[in-house]
Parts: sequence; C-alpha cells; structure tokens
Amino acid sequence: MTLHINDGIAGGPLIIFNPITLDTLIISQMTEFMVGSMRHNQLLGGSLSYGIMGGINEVPSNYSLDFLVYYSNNGINKVRKRKVELENNLFEKLF
Repeated sequence: MTLHINDGIAGGPLIIFNPITLDTLIISQMTEFMVGSMRHNQLLGGSLSYGIMGGINEVPSNYSLDFLVYYSNNGINKVRKRKVELENNLFEKLF
C-alpha cells in the first residue's frame, strides 16, 4: 500500500517535496479544470492516472486536456511561483 493521496473531486495539484534535498515535483492540470481528474491506485507500488472524469460521455475530436509536470531542486516555493508564471503565460496565449 502507498500513502493516501486525495484524488477525484477532492484532488488538486500534486506536490511531492523532499525537505532534505529540496527536490520538488508538481503535477497540475493546466486547462479544462472542471473535467480533468487524477486517480490514485494505492496497491503495492502505487500509481497515478490522469485524464477526463468518468462521467464524460463524449469527447470532441479536437479536444485537449493539458497538464504541467515540473521539477526543481530549488524548493517548494520556487516551484509554486514558477507554476503560476507558466499558467499566466498559457492563459495569455489562449485568451
């Protein structure tokens, strides 16, 4: 069994942080916030699955769902700041 990670409707950005080495990994949805989802399988070894929520019946052919995977060895605050910068850049391009 792996540790519990909030997923589904209770989930959000996943941040994994090592306070000794300052290694930080963030996985966060970047678009379509209301239909994207993450599932955590807690079986031995564990796994994470990302995609469209199960209640969606049809997906248009030109549909996209974007996620950010970002790593830094500069600590959690710099990763969170960079995430916001990347989101702002994306939204400026989209709108």
